[in-house]
Amino acid sequence: LNRTWSLDKINSIFGLYLQNCHIEKLSFMPFGYKLDRLEFNMNKINEIEIDAFKNMSHLIYLSLNYNKIQKLDQKLFIDLISLENLYFEYNMIKAIKNNTFIYLNKLIILSLKQNRIVLLEVNCFNGLNNLLYLFLEQNLIKTITSALFNSLSSLFSINLEFNRLEHIEYDTFGSAMKNVQLIKLNNNQITHIDNGAFENMENLLELEISFNRLRNFDFSLKKNNSNIIIQYLVLSENYVRELSPEIFENIAEIDELELNALSISDFEFNLFSYFSNSIRTLYLERNKLERIKYYYFSDMINLEELYLGKNKISSIEIDSFINLNKLKTLELNDNCLFKLDKNMFKSFTRLSNLNLNNNLLKSFDISILFR
Repeated sequence: LNRTWSLDKINSIFGLYLQNCHIEKLSFMPFGYKLDRLEFNMNKINEIEIDAFKNMSHLIYLSLNYNKIQKLDQKLFIDLISLENLYFEYNMIKAIKNNTFIYLNKLIILSLKQNRIVLLEVNCFNGLNNLLYLFLEQNLIKTITSALFNSLSSLFSINLEFNRLEHIEYDTFGSAMKNVQLIKLNNNQITHIDNGAFENMENLLELEISFNRLRNFDFSLKKNNSNIIIQYLVLSENYVRELSPEIFENIAEIDELELNALSISDFEFNLFSYFSNSIRTLYLERNKLERIKYYYFSDMINLEELYLGKNKISSIEIDSFINLNKLKTLELNDNCLFKLDKNMFKSFTRLSNLNLNNNLLKSFDISILFR
């Protein structure tokens, strides 16, 4: 197979798969008008001629992962009016220019994962009115302008993990993105999030901001005065030492909350009051808790999983778990517990997993589990 690849005699093929070859250049394909799927993953493509996808009006799926592509020209996609899935993962793209995807108004999935993208021009996503999934993780993106996502009115999920973002500005995720349900911002360098950055996201269900450099959570998820329902909120692995109830203001329901590795040693009486009746899973591992106070979990009547491992817990106040009748999993491993009150487990009618590994217990009366 020639490294400069071209076929001019095939006219009855619908799916073309040439993966893990040594193709370096894509040229015009006369048979392309019949294709609905095209995959050239794991090649050495560093050049795509402007007419490479000419007349491919039936193409639905295009994948060019693991190549050496450095730039994208909007003219490449002018005939791809039916395209729904576009993958340029693991390439060497450095910038996405304005109107690059302007002709791809049926696109549903766009993945630019693991490139070298530094620049996203403000109108680079113009035309993607039907896009549902946008993958931008593992790039070199430092800033996002407030209008960048304005044209993505149908977007459901956006992944910006493993970039170099430092600041999330007010209205970064503007009113045009009100349908977004999932945002991933893990593993960046974020030091500040403006209050109101997420306030227009009426349908947000999952937000992940772990492994960043936030020193406080002084932003809120408040959407005007409406109540918020969140399924999954991850704030772990930041530089936060204290938590304020304001961050949870107006959260009426939350299913799972992760607050691992935040250097928390204590928290206020009403920290979880907004959603205490709804939460089912709570992670507080790898913090600096020394004492479990009676009010920490007192109203969490539907809590099923509680993770308190790898703290410095040496004591648990009486009645700390008194209302946790539905608890199934309790992790207290890697702490400093040397004694357990005989009534500590009396409310646990459904407990099925108890982890007390690596504590200072000299003895354990198993009968306390069955009182």
